[in-house]
Amino acid sequence: MFKTITTTTAPRAWFVVLVLLLLATLSMSQKQKQADSGVGAGDSPAAVARAKRTYQTLQSCLRFDREYNLQYPKDAEAHYKELLQRTSIYRGHKPHKGGNFQGPWIENYFIDHFLGKPLSYFGGFFPLFVQWSDYQLARKHNSTDSSMFEPLRSFLRPNVLYLAISQSNLGLLFLMTSEPNVVIMNAGGDGNIPIPLIKGELKFLRVQEDFPRYDVGFYGSPDHGPRKLLLDELQGHIKETKLRLKMGPSPQWIQDMSYTAFNLAPRGFGRASFRLAEIIQIGRIPVYLYDDHPWLPYDGSPIGPKAIGFLAKGGNLGKLAQTLTRVTNATIHDLLDRVEKARYFYTYEGVMEQIELFLRDPLGPAGGYLRCQKIPHNLEHQSIVLRN
Repeated sequence: MFKTITTTTAPRAWFVVLVLLLLATLSMSQKQKQADSGVGAGDSPAAVARAKRTYQTLQSCLRFDREYNLQYPKDAEAHYKELLQRTSIYRGHKPHKGGNFQGPWIENYFIDHFLGKPLSYFGGFFPLFVQWSDYQLARKHNSTDSSMFEPLRSFLRPNVLYLAISQSNLGLLFLMTSEPNVVIMNAGGDGNIPIPLIKGELKFLRVQEDFPRYDVGFYGSPDHGPRKLLLDELQGHIKETKLRLKMGPSPQWIQDMSYTAFNLAPRGFGRASFRLAEIIQIGRIPVYLYDDHPWLPYDGSPIGPKAIGFLAKGGNLGKLAQTLTRVTNATIHDLLDRVEKARYFYTYEGVMEQIELFLRDPLGPAGGYLRCQKIPHNLEHQSIVLRN
């Protein structure tokens, strides 16, 4: 009778192989974590090449039409580390209060979302994590930005491309003129790249059976900046039509907006309007009014204000009134569908996503809907960060 002998050589060999594979995987994972943490990644040849492409692409996006001689620094990681240290005094402040809204604002969301990511994540940009508005208002500062942010300005290099996110009415004008190599994504009305001006988020409201009760309406404060002139002009022309108009502050402004076909979003102290995002968030058709130059997020895209609503310049609002009288019910419902599809992009989450896409492929096919816009420089503007 033969005795069966069981050998363990093969299983042991396979066990050794599995252990080696596991160790190799862990090693690769650790290296990836190191890369993700920014250890050396920002100084790598790949980071340098990517930054060069970004600089070439965005040269025309900067404030002035001249040669900037942008160069990715050889000490990129060291510069970024020191930049984070220098800007730390401008972070950690309580969000300011605007009306009944206590924040957080777009500047706070940007810092919370992107602070801590490695330099290699930003594609050649050096982000400025600064609470521009909160820092100024907490100190009740009334002088120019340049005096308040001088410690930061003195550290910025003239040939490095920086990135700032601001809701300032004038787009951090002091940076754009003294350090024009800062790309400013701005919500308030000036800068390099418009983003939505958001004050919280409103729920989407489905259209009711008795919609619309009003054809044209505005239910906010008429006294911000040149807003009253725009509203008075349009109101005069609408009275010559059969459009049903309702205008004036209302405690039930959200409900009034939900029953209005064309909701007005006139500019305020800055070229932008909080009301634009609010209208889109509840799912209604926006009508943006401006006086000198429009400041439109996602301009030229399927989600831009031109694609989902109307806009008109002061002095030409009679033409707008006539246009609105000719809009059919079919067109209204088509626009409502477009607004619903675009709504996400006018929320904080949607804007952060668009910034991420822009960083991956600035102005490219995979770079989202953010686009550059140049506003003629007006030296008469004072550099006020924010005015509520």
